Amino acid sequence: MNPILSDILHIIAYTTLVLFGHRIFLGFYKIFYVYLFSKPKNLKKLSGGANWAIITGSSDGLGKAYANELAKNGFNLVLISRTLSKLENVKNEINEKYPEIEVKIIAFDFGKFSFKDYEKDIFPILDKLDIGILVNNVGQMHKYPDYFHLFLGGPEKVAELVTVNTLPCTILTSKILSKMVERKSGIIINISSASGYHEMAKWSIYSGTKRFIKHFSACLHKEYSSLGITIQAVCPMFLATNMTHYSVTKTILSPEALAESAIKTLGHTSETAGSIIHEIQAIGLSFPSFFVDPFISILSKTQKQKILEQQKIK
Repeated sequence: MNPILSDILHIIAYTTLVLFGHRIFLGFYKIFYVYLFSKPKNLKKLSGGANWAIITGSSDGLGKAYANELAKNGFNLVLISRTLSKLENVKNEINEKYPEIEVKIIAFDFGKFSFKDYEKDIFPILDKLDIGILVNNVGQMHKYPDYFHLFLGGPEKVAELVTVNTLPCTILTSKILSKMVERKSGIIINISSASGYHEMAKWSIYSGTKRFIKHFSACLHKEYSSLGITIQAVCPMFLATNMTHYSVTKTILSPEALAESAIKTLGHTSETAGSIIHEIQAIGLSFPSFFVDPFISILSKTQKQKILEQQKIK
């Protein structure tokens, strides 16, 4: 064999082994060390002693679950969501369990706004607070999976979903980062989804926007980890929420279970599925498309049928 060709083949072989070994190591680290051996970090220390946390989309589901977890850890809360009555209910529930926690609520429709609305309704409140944690949770999902041109609600709803799933995260992160940089500490949690790991047909907008959140978070982690700021993307598999229409099983977790598990990974990994069972499931999404796509197709078909049947019953 030509010596040059032989050297090239050896380089390719060694490079492949290194990359494969790195992937195996990373998988074991994220699954076994993070969930089974590591000790939860002190959130007060990671936040630099700042005692306020902001959670968007916090009137129910995962946002509400994070609000409860952060209240349990001694943080005062700013809850931002669309429906005032639901926010008031969450505030009352939290104050019943944690009377020492101060809770502020802001009713804000992230899907229908101008930047001046942020400046008028949100920024003046945030400017007065020492913010240690930001949880960018607010998001929307397809009513049911379907071809893009058949998206329920047409271009107007497409615009709303893309807006809700991307702009609040970027705008609020931009707003609070300066103070975190000055303090050289702080936590930003961006709720993505395992759907961002794979190109999901008939989930194009949701999958695409969640991929953006995941990628955006990874970029920020590279920018700010050296400045003492903890940035994490949370990419769970299936959760049982009003948005997903799933019920709790051994693999479909409640928002409360996911938040309790995920919050313990802060400071240990910049990207997590949130729980050990979801971390193991998410491995499947890294397989080649010819393997994953048939499962996605079956899932999309059954979920659409289930949701349409539920609507008929109502």
